[in-house]
Amino acid sequence: MATRALVIGATGQDGALMVRELVKEGVEVFGGFRRGGAARLWRLKEMSLEDSIQLVELDLNDMHSLIEAMKISRPHEVYHLAGHSYVADSLRHPNVTMEANTIGTLNVLVAVGVAAPEARVFLASSSEAIGQSVAGAPVSETSLPAPRNPYGLAKLSVLHLGRIYRETQGLHVASGILFNHESPWKDRSFVTRKITVNLARLAIEGGPPMALGDLSAERDWGDAEEFVGAMRAIIRHDPPEDFIVSTGKLTSVRTFVECAARAAGFDPHFEGEGLAERCVDTESGLELAVVSPKYFRSNPTPALRGDCSRLEEAVGWRPTTSVEMLASRMIEEDKKRWIRGEHNV
Repeated sequence: MATRALVIGATGQDGALMVRELVKEGVEVFGGFRRGGAARLWRLKEMSLEDSIQLVELDLNDMHSLIEAMKISRPHEVYHLAGHSYVADSLRHPNVTMEANTIGTLNVLVAVGVAAPEARVFLASSSEAIGQSVAGAPVSETSLPAPRNPYGLAKLSVLHLGRIYRETQGLHVASGILFNHESPWKDRSFVTRKITVNLARLAIEGGPPMALGDLSAERDWGDAEEFVGAMRAIIRHDPPEDFIVSTGKLTSVRTFVECAARAAGFDPHFEGEGLAERCVDTESGLELAVVSPKYFRSNPTPALRGDCSRLEEAVGWRPTTSVEMLASRMIEEDKKRWIRGEHNV
């Protein structure tokens, strides 16, 4: 087992969860985070991890800082979990997304080759790199890629860069093609966390309903804590390979709202159609959610579900957390934050 690890992107959801699990294993963890990102340490603080790791400032666009981070940490494992993750933003600022996710990954791989060539490397790719499926069939590692936005294109480049450096430079690089994964530490701008934050608010303080986009949109939503376990299994698997990480099940936004609302103590009922659809608490009449055209994507990603059977065969990993369990855990944490007055994280 590794005794030292560098987690790039340690202040994000996946990074903080990875830090927590590595610390539990007794690994000496170095957390790489972007300069000026100290304000985003709330996840590490909430998990009581800030004193358990050594933080290292770095910049994905600064090769010197990445090489220095490798020299300081002397890692056996490198988890590259940083980058831009907002699909909608990638359409508005494609150059920023491509620079952070594509050039940033290239810089990480070069830095590993220079300063930590024996380290095992995990790269986070995305289902957005595949972009579509044939007749609704689950996608696998052999599905033809067809990204529909700059974010997906950048994550496809991450996958190919990993393969290039594995095959031509001899680095131990493995990638996870990650489907949507949620937790109480998801950024609140993502729809699942937006839902749980607002339902916690409505349960504790009441107020206006939240506004959502297409309630019929479906995603293969999994548990981020379980996905972090998959990442550790992937990086430690021999030989290094790329794997789909998913649940294989689709859940609509409407269903997630319903699950989360019940966990928050409401009895949700949907009424109306299209832009007039809304969700109301049957007992109190409180309006929980309405539909707004503002939140509809101009180029939506089709519903994709993944086939993670190769990962199960290789390392024995399979998802076990249901959407109901996930929504309930997220609601529980967001209600606690609201009571503590820390609901803005």
